[in-house]
Amino acid sequence: MPYFHKFVDVKCATCDSRTGFSLIMCTPLREKQYNHYRGMDEWVDSKTHFRGLFTCNNCHNPACIEFHFKSDYSKNSSLTEMTRSPMVFLNCLRPIDLNKERTFAVDIQNMGIVLNQYFSISLIHPEGRLAIPEHLPENIRKIFVDDLMQTTSTRFIVMACRSIIEAACRDKLGEDSCKKSLVQMISMLVERGELGSIVGDWAHVVRQLGNEVVHRFDAPSPGTEEAKDILNLTVIFLELLYTYPAKIQKLKEKSNS
Repeated sequence: MPYFHKFVDVKCATCDSRTGFSLIMCTPLREKQYNHYRGMDEWVDSKTHFRGLFTCNNCHNPACIEFHFKSDYSKNSSLTEMTRSPMVFLNCLRPIDLNKERTFAVDIQNMGIVLNQYFSISLIHPEGRLAIPEHLPENIRKIFVDDLMQTTSTRFIVMACRSIIEAACRDKLGEDSCKKSLVQMISMLVERGELGSIVGDWAHVVRQLGNEVVHRFDAPSPGTEEAKDILNLTVIFLELLYTYPAKIQKLKEKSNS
């Protein structure tokens, strides 16, 4: 849809592809503003933050995206029309009166722009699904899919991440992991150079938090952001142990052929 504005290189939660999203209709978000004349707070239309109905250019399913002007938008002279009347500019569909029905049309004289150059995305709904790291051993992939991806409980997320790290350590160390604790196995992988010291520290953090939620039933559940950080650290841990080594090996084989 070349006549609509669009974001490019956005992950679609429905078709799982990175593609463009065309803006069909947009409204301003509301923000609180103090009215000095009335001496009270009022909710007014934002001139910088917006919510739009978009469609995926690949599967054509809808998505709601919140976005806002980049911080330096006011310094760009080409944004004059956009900042003066953002709703007029962003909404390419214009209402027209045909009979008694409300109909919309698009002006084919104007081409849509790529919004990424002027706007940043704040929120996308629905959110993208968690990507499974590539080249995982089957037992670790099973824990990732069956345990980690099936729960929204922050407590269970941390427990699953700890289990995944322990399974990965035992897989990499083989017989050397026999009768070893997780703290010892993480340190062994760092000493062997399979993990950097920083990533090893991350793994110890996940281990400690996992131990706490497993062994202390009175321990408070981790917060949403904390669980998300632990999940991201676990994904990086798996990618460094499995995904990237496999990709590097493939590149080596290709260069030698």
